[in-house]
Amino acid sequence: MTNQWIGERLKSLHKTKGAMARALGIDPARVSEIIGGRRNVQVAELPVMAEILEIPTEELVGRLVSRRHRSRKDGGGGASFQLAEPPAGDGFVARAVELPARAQLRRDLPIYGSAMGGSDGAFEMNGQVMDYAERPPGLAGARNAYGIYVQGDSMSPRFETGWLVLVNPSRPVRRGDNVVIQLKPRDEHSAPLAFLKVFESRSASTLTARQFNPPRSLEWPNELVVSVHRVVGVADI
Repeated sequence: MTNQWIGERLKSLHKTKGAMARALGIDPARVSEIIGGRRNVQVAELPVMAEILEIPTEELVGRLVSRRHRSRKDGGGGASFQLAEPPAGDGFVARAVELPARAQLRRDLPIYGSAMGGSDGAFEMNGQVMDYAERPPGLAGARNAYGIYVQGDSMSPRFETGWLVLVNPSRPVRRGDNVVIQLKPRDEHSAPLAFLKVFESRSASTLTARQFNPPRSLEWPNELVVSVHRVVGVADI
């Protein structure tokens, strides 16, 4: 049973098999084998793959197991996950990994205050911690990770107003990644402006990004750019 949905998901996120291979630390050919159903996904690879695909680890496990389960019913090969005996009906129980319950997650992920600041979805990041959220397993070792609430609809339908996006400054940024771009403040009395966009490129002089609503490309001189941090997911709130 193939996993073609993985390739389709990567395409919809403007990501490549090569990017997934680098994140997993494997050869790109192995990613093609996973998509083609010729290689099993290792348990240790699940959180990283889920982060690349921007879906919860539980959802990734469920999709992989459901496809393997159907393959077994059709007389396919062995499974890469242990499955409990299916209950009545078409359900199944995945037992690939044990994920901590929400109550067990540390509530130490800072959420920085933000306010609408202008056109193109700009918002002000005042640097103040307004709250803390549960830290998902994928950010367990990320010391500088943080969250911000989406402001405006420039990134709709990928991100909607009020969603809490998770940011990991330690992750490398590549073309097609969702990012938070922070610019220098307009003056000494202003808070830095930030933008939630899709990273396109960075030359010796300019950073280029794009948005969805309305579709357009944006550019900033490098001397105005303070940081470019990668968005790694959306919190379940």
